[in-house]
Amino acid sequence: MKLKLAIVDTDLDYLNALENYLMNSFSQRFQVSFFTQPDYLLKELKKEDSKIDILLINSQLYCDTLSKKNIGIVILLIEELLTTSLDNLPCVKKYQPGNQLMANLINIYVDAFPNQFLKPNKNGNTSVIGVYSPVGGSGKSTVAILTAYALAQEGKRVFYLNLENIPSICSFIDCTPSHNMSNLFYYLRNKKKNLLLKIEGIRQLDIGLGVYYFPPIEKLTDLEEVTSEELIYLIKELKNSNQYDYIIIDFDSTYNRDKRNQMNVCDKLLLVLNQTTVTNVKASILIKELERLSLEEDSISLENIYMIINKAKSPIDISNRQFTINNNEEVYLPYIQINSHNKIIDNKAFLQPLIQLVRRL
Repeated sequence: MKLKLAIVDTDLDYLNALENYLMNSFSQRFQVSFFTQPDYLLKELKKEDSKIDILLINSQLYCDTLSKKNIGIVILLIEELLTTSLDNLPCVKKYQPGNQLMANLINIYVDAFPNQFLKPNKNGNTSVIGVYSPVGGSGKSTVAILTAYALAQEGKRVFYLNLENIPSICSFIDCTPSHNMSNLFYYLRNKKKNLLLKIEGIRQLDIGLGVYYFPPIEKLTDLEEVTSEELIYLIKELKNSNQYDYIIIDFDSTYNRDKRNQMNVCDKLLLVLNQTTVTNVKASILIKELERLSLEEDSISLENIYMIINKAKSPIDISNRQFTINNNEEVYLPYIQINSHNKIIDNKAFLQPLIQLVRRL
């Protein structure tokens, strides 16, 4: 279902730039009409069955006659702060990044109509890939981010979902937007029906990586207030929206029943390990548990678990290895000394094995 969005402004250059952006980034969500004068809009609204979900109009062009029942919500487009409120209408700044403008529009609409159900796209085949490590410091999040990046480089539409207790996402991605996962958790806890649209109002696109993501939670306790069932519901909603080819979930290193249930929602699981004694012991215990649980219904199959040895030394030494997992070929990522996570994107020795892996997923 597309929302009908009408935009009214006399600035043709602005309208043309906004039209190009919306056509490239929001054509699946909005059916957009542009008007340079309110009179043209009023003429359109007089047509039979004419309806607008969102009217975005320059505050200098707004008039009371536009407040009609066939307009869902009126939002003012302002160039500077208003000294007086116009009919208590919500407003957004005219000059801001396109993704932030649309996020603000969507959030205003969702707050006005929280229980309006938004149907997902019918076509799509989204795969959920979990990334997990039983030990800290394995480089799991680096692997998760670069797996998402490698898929994006293959022309795939990718969403990165960080579910760490203490998120590391800001080491890789700019985390400045005002809306974040804490806002989304409110919708999860209160069972709001318009979750898919709220997701679109919060998600961001990192241009450098080509990956969608949620800015992290405001307070660490926010994640504690969300149940595992609600997180699983969020994952399924993202998948069933059919807007992405892949969803990459960056789990933290705890392992319990809730984590196991979340892993079982995944189509594939990347198990990130390294070559330390502690990893050797913990991985052996974990893999025995995964082998035991794989016999249960609704558990992730061993054939869908891929082992990634990060910070691998050359030559590879497997003489002390106490574990193995089915017949999937292991992926070895070399140890690389870098000062910035962003620079690792350009390192072919690290990225190439991941590219080869994602082509098999």
